[in-house]
Amino acid sequence: PVEGRDFAVFRRQGTTAKEVKFQELLDELFQSSRGAPHAVLLGEVHDDPVTHLLQLAVLKHLGRCCREDDRRLVLYMEMFE
Repeated sequence: PVEGRDFAVFRRQGTTAKEVKFQELLDELFQSSRGAPHAVLLGEVHDDPVTHLLQLAVLKHLGRCCREDDRRLVLYMEMFE
């Protein structure tokens, strides 16, 4: 997927949203053990291949970060078709 053509990422700031880069989102998801999230929730449109590729990119990024930081990664999927 091509950022800006196939998808865009936004960060909410109060009642407005600001467009940010996908890599910026990934970098912020896992910065260190102290500030790392305990859960990342991803929504989707079930038949959208771009969404699925972005979810895979997030999962791979978090997997690398967890390995580097010696943390466990748990994947939970709410729907199987």
